[in-house]
Amino acid sequence: MDFCSNEELNRISPSTKITAKATGNTFTPSPSENDWYETVKINYCNFHTSTWDKMAEIIRFWASKGVDGFRCDMVELVPSEFFQWLIPTMKQEFPDLIFIAEVYVKDLYRKYIEEVGFDYLYDKSGLYDSLRSIVEHQNSARAITSNWQFLGDLQPRMLNFLENHDEQRFASDFFGKDAYRSFAALYVSLFLNTSAFMLYFGEEVGEKGMDHEGFSGRDGRTTIFDWWSVKSLRDLYASIQKGKYTKSTDKVFKKYTKAMQLAASSKAVQEGSTYDLCWCNNESNGFNPDKHFAFLRHTEEETLLFVANFSYEPATIHINIPSHVFEHLGINDDKALKEGKTVKVQVDGFDGLSMQL
Repeated sequence: MDFCSNEELNRISPSTKITAKATGNTFTPSPSENDWYETVKINYCNFHTSTWDKMAEIIRFWASKGVDGFRCDMVELVPSEFFQWLIPTMKQEFPDLIFIAEVYVKDLYRKYIEEVGFDYLYDKSGLYDSLRSIVEHQNSARAITSNWQFLGDLQPRMLNFLENHDEQRFASDFFGKDAYRSFAALYVSLFLNTSAFMLYFGEEVGEKGMDHEGFSGRDGRTTIFDWWSVKSLRDLYASIQKGKYTKSTDKVFKKYTKAMQLAASSKAVQEGSTYDLCWCNNESNGFNPDKHFAFLRHTEEETLLFVANFSYEPATIHINIPSHVFEHLGINDDKALKEGKTVKVQVDGFDGLSMQL
C-alpha cells in the first residue's frame, strides 16, 4: 500500500478522500477491527524513489530463485507510474516473467494492459461476478455474452477463475453450497476463450472453506492469516499416499481432472476461435437463454461444442448451428455449409459438457 498525500491519492483513486497513514486501508483513517492490519503502507508517490528500487530488488530476488510470476494486489491504489517502470525493468532481466494485476474497475482494464504493461488482469468484476450472479439465480446467462462483448480484444489478457483467496469457496454455504454445482461455471470460465485460468488449491476436490479457523472465522473463505490446513486436501494427500485415489469415484475430482486434461491437450481450447451460439438458439427446442449457454471452439484440426446448464433441472437441448457459422469458421462440411446443423445434447443440472462436432 502507499501513503501518499490525500491530493495524490485522489488522483490515483478519485473515491479516496482521507487516508490512514500506517495500516488499515487506503480509504479511511479509522479502520475497523477486521481491516487490513497485515499490510503496511509504503510511499510510492515520488518518481523513482528508493522505495521503487527496493521493491525491484525484492522482485529480482524471487525471480532469481525461479519464481515466474507475481500477482500485484490492488494496483489501483498504487501510482501506475511505478508499474510502468517496474515491469519493463524486470523483463529486461527476466523476459518470461509474468505480472498479474488485481483491478476492480472494468473501465480501467485497457489502461492496465496497454499503458501500464501487465500481462494479465483478474477478471473479477467481469466474468467471475457474472458467473456468481448466474449461479445464485440473480442474473441471466446472457450476462456471459455481455461480458465478452465488453472485453473485446482484451479477452486473452484476462485471468479467469472460480475461486481465490478473496472470494468465498464455491462449495461454501455462502455461495454454491455444493461443489457439484460448479461444473457449468467451470466449463464457461475454463473453455470460453484463450484467457488463462487459475485453479485455487482444493477447488478440484470441492473444498468448502467452512472451518472456523483463527482470525478469519467461518466465512466460506480459506484463511490467509492463520496456520491452517484444509480437510479436503488432507484427505486427498492421505488417499494418494495409500495408493487409493487413482481409482477414486469422486465426481468433483474426476470432472475437474477431465476438464483440465482437455484444456491442456486441445488446440481448439488453447488457440481456437470462439463462437457464441446463444443468439441463434433463443427459440431452439429446450434452450433457455437465461439458464443455458452454448459456444464453439474451433481450429483447423478440431471443432468442439460446449454447453453449460445453470438450472437445477436437467435439460435436453437442440443446439442450432446455422450454415453461416460453418462458413464464418471456415469449416469444410458441404452439407453443413448448405443446411446448417442441429445437435441434440442432454445436460444435467448445473453441469457442463463438451463434444466433438
